[in-house]
Amino acid sequence: MNLNYEEKTKIERPGREIKLDNALLGNKNVTVRIGSTDNKNCPQTVYIIITFWVDIKNKDRKLTMLNFDQYISKEYTKEIKKIKKTYLHDLLIANPLFPFYYENTFTFDFPENINYNDKRSFTTLELSLHTINCNREVALNTPYSLKNNSSCVLYNEIIKIAKVICQTDLLKGKLDFKIYKTKK
Repeated sequence: MNLNYEEKTKIERPGREIKLDNALLGNKNVTVRIGSTDNKNCPQTVYIIITFWVDIKNKDRKLTMLNFDQYISKEYTKEIKKIKKTYLHDLLIANPLFPFYYENTFTFDFPENINYNDKRSFTTLELSLHTINCNREVALNTPYSLKNNSSCVLYNEIIKIAKVICQTDLLKGKLDFKIYKTKK
């Protein structure tokens, strides 16, 4: 065995992550990343991750409402759940690029009490979508890749979905919550 011999191989990461420009989405108060941990040339699953900070618009209600913290956190959860059930339903239920509607996952994470210590709370939303590439015939014959350019069909469809999320009343700050890109 020759110890001076170094095998030089290019190690390519299989996935891809793309941070989207806020101007593309029409919402400057969120950070959006899209990508796949699969083979970027034929991803079976892609994701959209949206992160932001949230605060409550009218905190004075805490003084007049019993169990305000529990109430406002429950309202926040209800609005987040509406994103997939209401805003995205029509776009995804019969989407040819994401034909597995019931296998897609939508998760979110934020503190149990969003009114904790009168500070902003960090929120993460993640939508994982199973692509048409899960169909073996499509993957072998005409796979859809995830590339950061406007001629990429999969990229354009993910952008369309991310825009819908970013334009919801919740993320535009039209409800009882203020949305921010930063902690302070």
